[in-house]
Amino acid sequence: MSALGLVLMLLVSAPCSSATALRAGVSSPCSGLLVPEADARRALGCIGVDLPTCEADRVLDTRVMTAKMAACQESLAASEDHSAKLRSSIDGLLLVEPDPWWMNRGVWGTAGVGVGVAVTLAIMRALAL
Repeated sequence: MSALGLVLMLLVSAPCSSATALRAGVSSPCSGLLVPEADARRALGCIGVDLPTCEADRVLDTRVMTAKMAACQESLAASEDHSAKLRSSIDGLLLVEPDPWWMNRGVWGTAGVGVGVAVTLAIMRALAL
């Protein structure tokens, strides 16, 4: 039976407007939902003890989760800052400036070939004389 059904049965029960104790075998003057006294006491205890405890636990859990969320957001912000600093450091390390012209391999390679050709031609001319 659903909770809605129980509530509806409690609302339409007549003529009783409050709880009445019954002995076994005696017919009830009320119609609707009949609950044993032990179950009724247990339900009242649940409402009186468990419900406030549940509310207090909910408030505590809300505060704990709010604090954890704030800590996670701070950690995320610190991680993003650290990531940005690392990225700028890596970018600085990867920045390679071009060598000046006198340190260029192509220039010295060409000059070496030219000097080699000039020396070879000079030797061949000297031997031809």
